[in-house]
Amino acid sequence: YENSSLPLSLKRPSTQGNSVFVVDSVNGCPSPPSPRMSVVIKQTPVLIDPNLNTNICQGNVDVVTASNPSLTSYQFWVNGALVQDSSIDTYTTSSFNNGDVLFMIGNLNGCPSAPTTPVTITVRPTPTITLVSSDPNDSICQGTPITFTASPATDTAYLFFNGSSLVQDGPSSTYTTNSLANNSSISVVAVNQGCPSIPSDTITTTVIAAPPVNAGTDPAPVCITAAPVTLTGFTPSGGVWTGQGVTSPSGTVDPTAAGSGVHQLVYTYVDPVSGCPGLDSVAFTVNPLPVITVVPASPGICTGQNVQLLATGGTTYVWAPSTGLNNANISNPVASPTATTAYLLSVTDGNNCSDTASVTVTVNPKPTAAFTATDVCANTPTVFTNTSAPVIGNSYVWNFGDGQTSGQSDPTHTYTTADSFAVSLIAELGSCNDTFIAPVVVYPAVSAAFTATPVVSFADSADPVMFIDHSANATIWAWNFGDTYSSGLESPSHVYKQPGVYTITLVASNQYGCIDSATKENYINIYPVPAVFVPNAFTPGTGNGNGLLQVYTSGAIYMEWFIFDRWGEKVYQSNDINSGWDGTFMGKPQPMGVYSYALKIVFDDKQSRQLKGTVTLLR
Repeated sequence: YENSSLPLSLKRPSTQGNSVFVVDSVNGCPSPPSPRMSVVIKQTPVLIDPNLNTNICQGNVDVVTASNPSLTSYQFWVNGALVQDSSIDTYTTSSFNNGDVLFMIGNLNGCPSAPTTPVTITVRPTPTITLVSSDPNDSICQGTPITFTASPATDTAYLFFNGSSLVQDGPSSTYTTNSLANNSSISVVAVNQGCPSIPSDTITTTVIAAPPVNAGTDPAPVCITAAPVTLTGFTPSGGVWTGQGVTSPSGTVDPTAAGSGVHQLVYTYVDPVSGCPGLDSVAFTVNPLPVITVVPASPGICTGQNVQLLATGGTTYVWAPSTGLNNANISNPVASPTATTAYLLSVTDGNNCSDTASVTVTVNPKPTAAFTATDVCANTPTVFTNTSAPVIGNSYVWNFGDGQTSGQSDPTHTYTTADSFAVSLIAELGSCNDTFIAPVVVYPAVSAAFTATPVVSFADSADPVMFIDHSANATIWAWNFGDTYSSGLESPSHVYKQPGVYTITLVASNQYGCIDSATKENYINIYPVPAVFVPNAFTPGTGNGNGLLQVYTSGAIYMEWFIFDRWGEKVYQSNDINSGWDGTFMGKPQPMGVYSYALKIVFDDKQSRQLKGTVTLLR
């Protein structure tokens, strides 16, 4: 410390455990070091907010506890004033006022802590309470209700005490009871915002004993429909009966007026001396009537059917009348009436109470389904005649057995194949129906058809016309050839004697009566017998009618004519019916002699005929 006579001071604390010495210097010359001095640094204590209840009731004891219990001493400050400075780390007081501000300072080895954060104390006021009873004399008869009322009625909760026993705790400011014992003492404590009041004044009540009363034994249970019951066996006489169903204070009870259930009937007797009533009660049981259900509720059946009835609600059952029932004394009889019948059911339950119910079994008429139908051939309509009864009111469903149906009364139906079909008819009348099934036979249908050969011929032909049957499923044939002749053969033949155009009819049938016909109009053509004449000699060049050799014919539509000389050379050819041979060949007259010819002629029947012969040429 140079050129100074002032003491040396440190600007900041040294580390705990360090030592300090000094060297003086004058004009640059240092002195020897001073003796060393050890430095001790004390710890500064730390406190946090005090541990206390900052919301307390007025007059309650509050204990403030420091957060660090290992300090040397503790200071407690209230509203800036020191209220306790000691080694005790708690501060106990019942003198806090609303709004007081508290903080603490701790001390450790002479080093104080920083003040804790100030805390504001909330002190809630203690409520005051008064208690009154509903009886101004505080004297009641035993069993009489009495009400105790605390005021004011604005506190949070009320605790009513009978002596030291809590009898009610809740928000209600009244306590009502009819079971006080003699000299019972009632008080109340009010609680507002968690702060209780001091107990109210005690109200002591005198309870006058009720006179002894015996209502007698419980009457026997009865059914709700029973006659009124007169109660007996109660003492002393002169009291009054009350309760549900009581119609006379002397003890008459009407079960119907009471209704089903267990009813408490009270007998009250007033002591003529004390004026206090005594009471007792009996249990009066009224049993309801059985609840009856019948299933089905409205049964309906068809004539000849039955229905099982099921009743519930009791233990014994009696049905009337017994007509149509298999057993009239069970809960589930089978009903088979022949006509609509109303049954009355009496049911008794386990309490021997009875009631009745009724159910009507409606018997609906059942139709009778029936029909007739004629056997027919395939593809011929079958007419169904409905013979169901009754005639009016029914609806029908037909099933023809081939997948087709109808809802008509008398339908017609055409089967396309031969077979035996099971036809069913359902006749419906309301909810009742009947089914009738019968077979309908469909026979094979006949299909008439034929051909003939030839269809063109001559009246004098020795070859007949052959008729060929092509009918299907036919066993009987009737032919009409158109010329008054007929045949019953399957495939007949016929010779026509007269020329003409003929219509042919075939009626084909079978053993089942199925029939069909086929007619071919103007099918057969019969022509007159054609005439062919070839002279056996001619004289060419004479100029007379015999000078040209010709073919004379009728009914011919085409002709070819060849003439050959005796050496077989063809000297003439023609297909002209109107031409002829003039006896020349290649322009030269031919010699006399016998010539042969070949003649091919096609007549009206379109058939070709061959004719051969000879002719003599004369000169």
